[in-house]
Amino acid sequence: MEQIVNYLKELPTLTEGVVSGSSSSAPEQSPSFWPKQQANQRPPKQVRVDGEMYEQWPVLEFSDLNSSILDLFTKATSQGVSSALLFELTRSDSDENGSIRLNNEDHLKWCMQVLNHALTLSFSTTREYETLKGAVRIYLHWLRALCDTPDNTIPTPLLETPEKYFRNIIDAMRWIFCRRDDDPEISALTSSSATQVPRSLAVERQSIEIDIVLDALRGLTQNSIFLLNSTDLLLAEPNATEEMGMRICCRVLDTLFELWLEAVLNEHLPSMAYWSTLAALTRRWRHNVSLIECWAKKILSFTVLVCKRMYGDDYLRISITDESVVPNLVQFIVSFGFTVSNFVPRRYQEQQAE
Repeated sequence: MEQIVNYLKELPTLTEGVVSGSSSSAPEQSPSFWPKQQANQRPPKQVRVDGEMYEQWPVLEFSDLNSSILDLFTKATSQGVSSALLFELTRSDSDENGSIRLNNEDHLKWCMQVLNHALTLSFSTTREYETLKGAVRIYLHWLRALCDTPDNTIPTPLLETPEKYFRNIIDAMRWIFCRRDDDPEISALTSSSATQVPRSLAVERQSIEIDIVLDALRGLTQNSIFLLNSTDLLLAEPNATEEMGMRICCRVLDTLFELWLEAVLNEHLPSMAYWSTLAALTRRWRHNVSLIECWAKKILSFTVLVCKRMYGDDYLRISITDESVVPNLVQFIVSFGFTVSNFVPRRYQEQQAE
């Protein structure tokens, strides 16, 4: 990180929308002064910074977090129902000879209501956490209906029309990224019989579930808008010392940026509305230091790869610590390096010939 800071200090300074090539503020001088300067002195370059690059494009609107019919009942009742049903669903879902088979659409929709409520439960009690964890595992298992070799434990309607339920499952997964009101004094009023775990353990539990969801959804389509909304749910508000955002911020941002750049590499360029949304959301997340660090590391890694390709491996002695950059984007950087290195000498020769 010290390397990043040192190199950022050498970059042009930004003052009032103008990037100046000099770190010191030079006095204002009219154009008539410039010819009087020495031949080897030139006025500092000034490049206008356009902060409204994507303002003309619309920002994506995220759908509201879905609710469940169990939300209408008391917390004790809804927790009891979801816990009992998830116990049987989890056991049956892991056994191909299980007794519970959801073979029609009504049964599947009813069970999804229970699963959606389970994803909203707390991480502070063991019973609620086991119920929530079971719901995550079941939904991720059901998403295998999108692969080429689904198993027989997946509900029949999902196997027949997976696209009909895919969006609902992905939307429900956003609850994993939402912060819980796990204040022991508040939780004790609603679940006095439950044993509260330390807050640090509850945060660690949520971190584990977020990691599992991120790993499982990396290869799925329509993950850009999911990651944008989930990251916003996690990072939009200021974070306390041991809050969820501080613990998992780097992991979520790294996944978002990596998949975003992979889309560019594979020529699946996000539309301008997606770029506009990303620009707007990052302004809301900029109180997170991890956002600046994560993006700076990727930009520095790309710059090192390009410079080494253009000027040789000895040009820079900066080691690339971001492992996600090299295996996924080195081919793009090398191709870009070939293009630039071949273009510059040819243009130079054309100018010399003229």
